[in-house]
Amino acid sequence: MPEELLHPYQYFANELNSIGNPVGVATMYYPGAGLDWESINVVLSALNNSNRRPSLLQVIYVDYDPSIKQGDVTAFAERTLRMELGLEVSDRQDLNFADFKERSAESFFPTAKEAVPACLECSGDQDFFGMRWLYRDARLSFTYLKTEAIFTYKILLKNKVFPDLVVLQDHGWGGGWTPFSGPESLLLAASKRHMPKYLYVASNGKPWPDYLKVSSAYAGRGQMHDHDRTLYRYKHN
Repeated sequence: MPEELLHPYQYFANELNSIGNPVGVATMYYPGAGLDWESINVVLSALNNSNRRPSLLQVIYVDYDPSIKQGDVTAFAERTLRMELGLEVSDRQDLNFADFKERSAESFFPTAKEAVPACLECSGDQDFFGMRWLYRDARLSFTYLKTEAIFTYKILLKNKVFPDLVVLQDHGWGGGWTPFSGPESLLLAASKRHMPKYLYVASNGKPWPDYLKVSSAYAGRGQMHDHDRTLYRYKHN
């Protein structure tokens, strides 16, 4: 019934008994996330209204945008999410490359040879930072890494962190150095052995092959730019 597809919130609320891994952690990965809280709102609201919600929602944001500073991320995690979503911080932790079993922060970035000429800002020359917040009452863990998204995704998979939901928002000129969406995506290539169950795709991009639309387009509060997003589900899972 394509003309009657559900709002992403409704779909998640009905289907989330099947999301998550055996230890009860549902993981959302948002590459090029900026300071966008709409996707957290949709998924967390659905989880809170599901009879079988996972024990923890783990949200991982990644963005190497030089304009994003640690203070901006802290304000987002401790003020914006509190004001908009009612989330109260229980604990905060600073992260470094060793927490991911890497020898240096450069592992989270392409080399100059790999990135140039497409990206002059996403090499390991810039400062790495990582932070994690726990919102105990909401059973939410929020991690922010100032790193390149594709290389970070590979590191997460090496650490047996397998996202259930990936947000795909391409930012065009001045944004990502390579598209996240579409069949030629390097992020898709990195995912081949562990395909996420869901994609939440902005209207300026395309889903990956073998993903079927399961919701109508939705533009929520706190969303980056003005692109509607649509939920897709992997047809082999």
